[in-house]
Amino acid sequence: MLPETAARYQESVRDEAVRRFNLENLQPLNAFESFVFAAEQGGVPCILKITDTLRRRPEQILGELEFCDYLARGGLNVPRPLRSLEERSLEVIDVPGQAPFLAYLTTRAPGRHLRAADITPELLETYGRTVARMHALSETYTPSRPEYVRQQWHQDRHLQFERSLTRASEAARQHAQGALSRLRVLPAPRRGLGLIHSDLHAGNLHIDGDRLHVFDFDDLEYNHFVYDLAVVLYYAFYLHDPARESREAFGARFLEGLLAGYRRERRLNPEDLAPLRDMLILRDAVMLGVLFDNWDLAQISASERAYLEEVHARLEAGVPVFEPNVSVLA
Repeated sequence: MLPETAARYQESVRDEAVRRFNLENLQPLNAFESFVFAAEQGGVPCILKITDTLRRRPEQILGELEFCDYLARGGLNVPRPLRSLEERSLEVIDVPGQAPFLAYLTTRAPGRHLRAADITPELLETYGRTVARMHALSETYTPSRPEYVRQQWHQDRHLQFERSLTRASEAARQHAQGALSRLRVLPAPRRGLGLIHSDLHAGNLHIDGDRLHVFDFDDLEYNHFVYDLAVVLYYAFYLHDPARESREAFGARFLEGLLAGYRRERRLNPEDLAPLRDMLILRDAVMLGVLFDNWDLAQISASERAYLEEVHARLEAGVPVFEPNVSVLA
């Protein structure tokens, strides 16, 4: 959580959101950059999200909700927006003397988060097909209003390394900048760019029987479609069980299954996979900047510090979380 957001937030903001959306059975959930609650509206399970106007404009949230509704109408298992008592999908909650907060409500995904034991060939195929179907729908989506258009990927504030990585080593900043520079000059492939989720880790997925539900589209951006696959692979190692298989074997198995599922729904050209390594390095750079922004390094736990140091060490060495063998995968 950004320190300035945490300092500004008041329980009265939550209470006003609950009143406006007529919610019951509110339960706080773990979240990183917003305040998130499980709740019920008229007996319907839902998710209330409260975010700061310091990080999101109302139009960005409305664009996110419109895109999710478009995906849902296209048959994807994603949250759909719900309305307040005043029939609004977004409520602006004023705070005297400060910038307002934004509150919105969506349906709650059924099922549970992924576990290491879930990573089967069948699950990986479903995972890949889900991402591919999302990209296929993205290709046909046009925002209904110009102000709903999300940022281009290179406009992400966490890519301003002179600010976000000031506490990283010079070598780490150089490797981050190198990956960014190479990705900035990539040619725009036909059918290879569009609006992507860009944060498809296991925490933003639920498994329900043989179906996957995707949620938390807060980081929507225009980017190469393959970046979504890079992010999926990057976070897959949270589910890696070193007692069962090596890191290399797990990564190869995961990526092969993911791409096989993706290709069942959507064409993936060999050249599309070429930037995968740089995208994994860039994700480490983004993650490190996010941690520096949101963690008080004097207060973090031993496990949090170990994770931060692991990410920094990889970036400092210029190596990704996993070395993808693109020549084999192509």
